[in-house]
Amino acid sequence: MRCELPHRSLPLRQGNAILVDSSGNPFSAWTQIQECFSFNPTLGYLQFVNRGYFSTGDLYVHQTDADFSFWVHDYVYDYSLYGSARYPASIASSNGPHIGFSIIDPGTGGPPTMMGGSYELGGWFSSCWDPAIDMSGCITALRSIGYQLPTGNILFVSNTSNNWSIPYFTMSLDLGSTLANGSLAANCELWGIDCNGGICYVFYYDIATLNVYYRTTTDGINWSPETQWDITYPTPYANNYLDWTQMALTDAGDPILVFDIADADDSEYPQRHKVYVQIDDGATPIQVSDDFYQASWYPTIATGENYVGNNIVVLFHVWTNNETDSLARNDIFQVFSVDNGVTWSQPYNLTQTFPNRPGLAQLAKRLNASDFQMYYFYAVNMVVDLDIMWAILTGNDHRLDYTAWYVCWDLTYAPGVEENKESPAVQKLNLEIYPNPFSNRTKIRYIIQDAGYTIEEISMNIYDAAGRLVKSFPRSTLDALRRTHITWQGDDDFGRPVPAGVYFVQLKDGKISLGKKIIKLE
Repeated sequence: MRCELPHRSLPLRQGNAILVDSSGNPFSAWTQIQECFSFNPTLGYLQFVNRGYFSTGDLYVHQTDADFSFWVHDYVYDYSLYGSARYPASIASSNGPHIGFSIIDPGTGGPPTMMGGSYELGGWFSSCWDPAIDMSGCITALRSIGYQLPTGNILFVSNTSNNWSIPYFTMSLDLGSTLANGSLAANCELWGIDCNGGICYVFYYDIATLNVYYRTTTDGINWSPETQWDITYPTPYANNYLDWTQMALTDAGDPILVFDIADADDSEYPQRHKVYVQIDDGATPIQVSDDFYQASWYPTIATGENYVGNNIVVLFHVWTNNETDSLARNDIFQVFSVDNGVTWSQPYNLTQTFPNRPGLAQLAKRLNASDFQMYYFYAVNMVVDLDIMWAILTGNDHRLDYTAWYVCWDLTYAPGVEENKESPAVQKLNLEIYPNPFSNRTKIRYIIQDAGYTIEEISMNIYDAAGRLVKSFPRSTLDALRRTHITWQGDDDFGRPVPAGVYFVQLKDGKISLGKKIIKLE
C-alpha cells in the first residue's frame, strides 16, 4: 500500500481554469476515447489523472470537490510493475476512486501490452493507494478504461493492437479479485464506453465496414448479445472518413453518440471536419458544428439531469485562425441541448480569451445538475506556444515538451430556465419576449405581482450560451409593482453587439427566479 500525508493546496485560479500540473506529458490524454477526468455527481468530487513528463511513465492523481476549494495531489504509480504507464483513465467511483492505465512491456519498449489499475483504499482525498495491479498480462492492450458498475464492482475495457479485440476485466472493488473476463469483439475499434442509469454500454465499430455494434451489462459478468446500432454516416465532403468517436449515456440509460467526419481529400493541417450527434438508434445524425469554421473535430460528450430535463453537452476543437501547422489555433467550443439532443445551441468559444493555444480537451462525462456546471480540461505546451494537436499528429519533436494541464468549469447553460410552472410562487413572475428570435432589438415584458420585495431585490440579466453574464439592466429601470418592459438592443454591458446565438434572460425577485431562452439572428 502506498500512503502519504495528503498534499492539499489551494487552487491556482486563472479565470475559470486551474493549473493542476505544469510538468506533464501530452500523451496523457492523447485520443479522447480514454478518459483522464471524471466527476461523481452524487459525492460532488472530481478526479484528474495524468502521466508525468519523464519517460518512466509515472502517474499523478489530482482530486478536488465541485467548488474547487482545495486540491489533493498524489504520486500514485512509479514504475512499480513491469514497465512505464501510458494513457491513464480516471474512475470517480463511490467507495474510494480508481485509475486505469496501460503498461509498456519493458522487454520490447514498444506499444502498451498490459492493463493496469489502482484503488485508493483510504477513500477520497486520503492519499492512501493500494499497489497497482496487472489485470491482463501481455495482451497488447492499448487502454485500460474503467467504470463502476451498479453492483459496485469495477469494469475495465480496452482495445488490443494485435487483432483489435475488445477485452474486458470485471474486478472487485479493491481490485483484489477478477470476477469475469473475456473479449466482446474482434477486428473492431472501441467507439466509447459509459455506465449510467443502472446499465453499462460498450460501443465499437468494425474496422472494415464501419458498422457500429454494442453490448450491455449491469454486473460485468452477464452481457447482452452483440447488437448492431443503425447509423447512416453523413457525407459532407466528396471523400469522407470517420475520425474521432465518443458516447455517453443519459441518466435514463439512453446512448448518445458523437463523432466527426473528415475530408479525406484535405491534406493540410488542420484538416476539414464536422461534428455530429446521433440521439437514437437509426436516427439521422445532427450536425452540431458550425459551417462557418472549416475544422471542428475531436469531440467529447457529457450528460446529466436536472429540473429542466436531460442535458447534453458536447465539447470539440475548432480551428479559429488562418494559420496552419504549428501556428494553428484550435479553440475549445461548447454546444448544449436541454431536450435530450433534439435541439442544440449555437457553438460557443470557451477559450477565445486564453493566451496560449489549447489542445487535447476533454469533458468529464457527468454534469453537475445542482449548479449547471460542466467540467473539462485542456493542455498547453510549456516550451513554445504551438498547437499540441499538430505536434502529436505529425510526430514533431515538440510532441514531448513539458505540458501544463488546466482543469476548468463552465455553466452548462445559463441558470433560471422556467421552474415549477404550477407553483403559485412562480406564477407571481412572468416573462414575455417579442420578437423572439430577433435581429436588431426585442422587448422583454415582465410582471412581478408580489409587492413584498424591495427594488434592491429585483434583478434582470442576460447570459450567453455558456452562462456568462453579457448584459445586466440597472435596478432603476425595473419596476417591481406593475407590468413594464425593457428593450434589448442585442448588445453587452459595453454597448457592443453580441454575436448571433442562444441567450437566456433571467428575472429574480429575491427568492424566486424565472428564465427564458432568447435567440439573436444574424
